Amino acid sequence: MILKGNQISGYLRTRQRIAMIVDDLKGKSSGACSAFIVEGTPGSLKPDGDSAGCELAQGVFKVAFARLAGQQFLSTDGTTKGGPEGQWGGASDMVARIEGYNYALSGSGRGGLQALRIYAYNAPGGSLSNLLGCEISVYDRGEYASDGYSSDNVTTLLVSQRCRSVVKTRTNLLVIDDRSDGSHGLTTCLATAMLRLHSETGASFGARKSGIHFGSAGSGTGWAHAFSFQTAAGKEGFVGGLAVAHHGTIGGYIKVYDVATGATLYVNCYNEAPE
Repeated sequence: MILKGNQISGYLRTRQRIAMIVDDLKGKSSGACSAFIVEGTPGSLKPDGDSAGCELAQGVFKVAFARLAGQQFLSTDGTTKGGPEGQWGGASDMVARIEGYNYALSGSGRGGLQALRIYAYNAPGGSLSNLLGCEISVYDRGEYASDGYSSDNVTTLLVSQRCRSVVKTRTNLLVIDDRSDGSHGLTTCLATAMLRLHSETGASFGARKSGIHFGSAGSGTGWAHAFSFQTAAGKEGFVGGLAVAHHGTIGGYIKVYDVATGATLYVNCYNEAPE
């Protein structure tokens, strides 16, 4: 990689590993300075300079990796044809890795570390068809191996947290934060759902056993309640403080699968609220 100041002015293609170490990063207290910047705007791609209709579909920055046919792992112990060159050590090929470390003892009230930020902004004066912050897609289209499967495990997103100290305020694994304050005409549950489970195209294995599964393993302490609500006034969908008999008839039910007993249980839904 060829750098001039903090801008990339060219590229270096090689079959060897490239290590670039910068040990004297200097920023500003305002956070306005970045160590390296890759940025751009659509340029003139036609002789007349008209590039307004040309999208950057392949990305401003792209990292691609492919393990080709003939480069497969031949064994886990190096005893089969190919020898140790084809031995699999148990780790996955990793296309990109971002790490951030903090060793400075600044105190729990100072400092911060953010490994990655993705920000898509439709600025004032702009309009477009689709605005997507991030897409993570896993596509398993492999061939069946000798055991009849193409993959052992497929996971699209893994959010893992390991807190082994004393945390003061929160230890949430996943936060869905809605700060919308604009005007829109969306009224359906489909259009306004903060978390939506969606299934499309028929799977040969049929319906999945459950939409949401709670589970723990080993010495995991688990959790005391499946759901919790901050208030009981209906703002989060729960109304509490009632001590009356139910009214109305059962208009539907929610199926819950008890993994321990293998039984399907039902939560009744009434067509009238208690009085």
